Amino acid sequence: MAQSFYDLNQWFKTSQGERLSLYIRDTLACCLQDLKGEYLLQLGIEEHGDWLKQSSIDKQIVSMPFQGKHKTSVIAPTTQLPFESASIDVIFCPFTFSMVKHRYALMDEIDRVLAPQGVLLAYQINPFSWWGVPWQSLKPLKAHGLVSAFSLRKMVQDRGYYIHDIQRSVFWPPSVRKLFWEKLFEKMGQMILPSPHGMYLLCAQKNTFQPFKRVTPMFYERGFSSW
Repeated sequence: MAQSFYDLNQWFKTSQGERLSLYIRDTLACCLQDLKGEYLLQLGIEEHGDWLKQSSIDKQIVSMPFQGKHKTSVIAPTTQLPFESASIDVIFCPFTFSMVKHRYALMDEIDRVLAPQGVLLAYQINPFSWWGVPWQSLKPLKAHGLVSAFSLRKMVQDRGYYIHDIQRSVFWPPSVRKLFWEKLFEKMGQMILPSPHGMYLLCAQKNTFQPFKRVTPMFYERGFSSW
C-alpha cells in the first residue's frame, strides 16, 4: 500500500500532475476559507501546489505511509494514525480512498480522530470519466480501483455525517495539452449537465449524534413472532 501512495506522489511531480494540482488547489480554496479549527490533517500524500495555503488553520499536519520531504509529515499507516481520538478538526484526503484496500477501515480511523462537528474533505477521481477509465489501469490505482461519489457519499452518510457539498471539476480529458482547450472544456463542462467530470470533492461534517438503529421488538426476540 505504501508503494501505491509513493507512486501517486511521484506522479504529481510530472507536468500533468502539476496541472491537476492547480485545479485541486482552486477547488479546495472555496471550502478551506470558511473552515476553522486548531488542527488540519492531510492524509495520504504530500502537499502539491500549495493545496492548503488558503486555510486559516495554522497547525497543518501531513500523514503518509512513506518517507516524504514535508517538514511536518508523519509516517504512519492510514488506518493506524498516531493521533488521539477527536483531536483533528479538518481532514483532507487526496485520492486516499482509492489507494487503500479496506476503505471502511480507513473511514473508521478518520471517524475516530475527527472531532465532533469536524469536516472531511475527500478529493477523488470519477471512475466514469475520461480520467477514471485510463487511471484504473495505472500502477498506483489498479490494485484497489476508484470510488464513485455515490459510493463514498453512502459510506460517509452511514456513519451519520452530513454532506455539505459535492463539487465537480476537471472536465478536460487527460489528452488535452493546450491551456486554451483545457479552459474551454472546463467552461463547457460547468454549463452542460450531466457532464463527464474527471474529479470531485466531497465535503462532509461529522455529527455529534449517531443515526438511529433499528431495534427488534421484544416479542420477536422471545419467539412470539406469530402474535
